[in-house]
Amino acid sequence: GHGSSAADPPLLTAPGVHGGPMAVAEKRLIKHKQDQDHLHHQGSFSSRRCCASSLGYRCLRSVWRHALLAAYGVYLLYVLLSTRQLLQDPGGKHEIACTIGGAFVLLTVPLALGLCFQHLTHFVEPRQQAQAVRIIWTVPVYATTAWLCLRFPGHVIYIQCLREVYEAYVIYCFLQYLVHYLGDVHGDLAPRLALKPAVVGHHRPPFCCLPPWVMGGEFLEKCRFGVLQFVVVRFCTTVAAVVLQANGLYGEGVYDTHRGFLWLSLVNSASQAWALYVLFLFYHATHKDLVHIHPFGKFLCIKAVVFFSYWQGVAIGYLLHQGSIQELDMQPPETVARAIKDLLVCMEMFVAAIAYQFMFPVSDFIGANDRPEIAVEREPLSLGHALYESAVPLELQSDVLLLFSRLCSARGLGVSHKDSDGGALRR
Repeated sequence: GHGSSAADPPLLTAPGVHGGPMAVAEKRLIKHKQDQDHLHHQGSFSSRRCCASSLGYRCLRSVWRHALLAAYGVYLLYVLLSTRQLLQDPGGKHEIACTIGGAFVLLTVPLALGLCFQHLTHFVEPRQQAQAVRIIWTVPVYATTAWLCLRFPGHVIYIQCLREVYEAYVIYCFLQYLVHYLGDVHGDLAPRLALKPAVVGHHRPPFCCLPPWVMGGEFLEKCRFGVLQFVVVRFCTTVAAVVLQANGLYGEGVYDTHRGFLWLSLVNSASQAWALYVLFLFYHATHKDLVHIHPFGKFLCIKAVVFFSYWQGVAIGYLLHQGSIQELDMQPPETVARAIKDLLVCMEMFVAAIAYQFMFPVSDFIGANDRPEIAVEREPLSLGHALYESAVPLELQSDVLLLFSRLCSARGLGVSHKDSDGGALRR
């Protein structure tokens, strides 16, 4: 009996007694069970969260589909009522133009807003998709303002302010889109540019007389400032046009040295040409790194919407100046020329809305088929956060301040600024 009692205590040690094998084993078993429960709880919570998120996005997509159907129902009703009104009381060619333009706008805006909505509900690359949404917004802004100008010809100069400022902003957004893509995928962009051949920084005609830009931070900075100057110049010339119009000195479409239209058109054309040239330089230096996002097609879309519409307006203004556009339905030639330009923009934006579906699809960010650099799909940001990121241009503000800081410093005004690779330019 005594021999067995020496061996029994370790086997009969109570669970609460510290140090016994039974207690250690039971503690391990309890801890393992707790870990399993915790992992199960985390998994079920994550699953519920993913299901809730997926359900939320499915609900949003369902709401948008119904809204899109409602929009096209309104469009059909508009076409029917407008056709009936025109048949009963034609009211002149201006009313016909307004009806046709409105029909195209009602087709265009839902397409563009639908694409924006897809990006906002799959906002997995905030820095890139914020720029994409701003670029896509060009279509509804152009289409809506063109129709408003067509419908209210007496307020054209004021309605055009929004369009003219936004068109310059879009060029800046496109460059930001490319810079963010290169920075997010390939790391810091300035050192990568420094590895490019020096000949890339040499200028092309008609600017071949300018000194070459050093590849690296200097090249990136000058490209960004070259595009940014168009935003600043366009804003200033738009304000000047409003002031001159209020004082009867603007004379839209009149190429007279005593009118502001001629001089402001020259300034805008020069600024726009430089921005386009700088954008081409940047594309030429980085096109091999941008192959996965098809930059040439995107570049053509931006160029067609912004630059083509601008030069189209200049061409119509030239025809007006040559007397090729005559009075129509008791409307002066200037009003007829503006109506032609705005109607063309309304129609062209429908084509642009279709092109943007292919050039800026949300699949660029949520799929890895065409972009092997995407290893995993990220959880999208909330719709409110996505709207904030897309609507608030914080980068533009910081870059404009930096631009003026550099200009003041170059003039020896003693304004401090950061190193050329730092500040708002560092990505």
